[in-house]
Amino acid sequence: MFKFSFVDFCKTNSMFHRRQLSQVKLEREEFLNDLINSQPAVIYRVVLKKPYQLDSNGMPVIYYDFFSGQHEEITGLTDKDLRNNPMKIVQRVHPDDRKAFIEENASAVKELRPFKWEGRVVVGDLIKWLRIESNPKVQKNGDILWSGIIIDNTREKMME
Repeated sequence: MFKFSFVDFCKTNSMFHRRQLSQVKLEREEFLNDLINSQPAVIYRVVLKKPYQLDSNGMPVIYYDFFSGQHEEITGLTDKDLRNNPMKIVQRVHPDDRKAFIEENASAVKELRPFKWEGRVVVGDLIKWLRIESNPKVQKNGDILWSGIIIDNTREKMME
């Protein structure tokens, strides 16, 4: 005869719940990945680490915490490009728009306010119009996390 104790019941019940929670977590992760990667835009998070540093152009030095898969299609930069040199995006900004891009970045960091910029980037032989927006959030350690979106609005600009 098989005896099933209360302790056995609790262990079995606990294993069942862990399996259910694991399944829910997996489904939520798949949902979020689908939601993020099916957008016609780049979803990103960058970190400005304390103490804040500026590069030789006066741009705050950032590190990518996350960027969605559309980044390469929209900016022409690969995952490796962004991980090795997060500031490479600045090099893509059209020379006539670069000063405004840098100034808006520096101002948003200094005033700890949302970053909003619209301008041209050069991707290979193409000139694209992008709208970039992000919101800052100061972390407990003093770093600033910027969560944002990059939208390719070239088509709309061409229709104007």
